[in-house]
Amino acid sequence: MESEVSEALRGNDVALIVDCHSFPSVAHPFESDGAIPRPDICIGTDRYHTPDDLLELVQSYFLEKGYSVAINSPYSGTYVPLYYYQRNKKCLSIMIEVNRSLYMDEATGEKLPSFENIQGQIMVLLELMKESLSKIYFTTTA
Repeated sequence: MESEVSEALRGNDVALIVDCHSFPSVAHPFESDGAIPRPDICIGTDRYHTPDDLLELVQSYFLEKGYSVAINSPYSGTYVPLYYYQRNKKCLSIMIEVNRSLYMDEATGEKLPSFENIQGQIMVLLELMKESLSKIYFTTTA
């Protein structure tokens, strides 16, 4: 991952890591945050590597789609290669965790019909993040 980030920084002067996972609708016994109900979407951030405008974009996107959203709960943080951690502000990172109950039968592991919808929404969000970063980091002046 470090080499991928390095290549992105060389080619674009910015790298965005989208750390995307899913989480169970019911907490595991070892988890400290066992709150129920759990949110549909958990967004994990890092004070150094997650700019406010990126967090706002992701949070607003999911809220507009009607999802419940929590920041850094039940999971917090996001992935950044150690080489760049707290050293390069142009290495951006955000974690997006999707509640498994939204797209699968958790008992059987079978995908629900909603799987493709959620997958498509995340793909659209990735494009929106790319466009947003382009406006911020690649603005040219005449």
